[in-house]
Amino acid sequence: MAICVRSKFIGNVYFNYRNYTIHVDGVSYEVNTISPTVRDELDWEQELEFQFMLLDYVRYQEYLEAERIKAIEDREKIIRLAATMSKIFRKRREKEAKTNKKRKWDDSSSS
Repeated sequence: MAICVRSKFIGNVYFNYRNYTIHVDGVSYEVNTISPTVRDELDWEQELEFQFMLLDYVRYQEYLEAERIKAIEDREKIIRLAATMSKIFRKRREKEAKTNKKRKWDDSSSS
């Protein structure tokens, strides 16, 4: 969703919601790094649109942070599961090794 607004102060202002940029007189600014001097030149309607875009940007960043934290937690769960499975398999191998030693010893003593 992009909105094109005409301003009497600075010509054409283009709000790009896909990558959170604002194009002012052919110059592109990211919404979080726009300079105060450029913001001062925005009229009331453009400033309001800028505030909505900034709010949307902050919410999107919070969403990305939550997804990153969830991915880290999922990775930790997988690591814990792998450690548990490794421990179970190790115990099973040790148990099988002990029973195999007993069988070999029993076979050699019976002959």
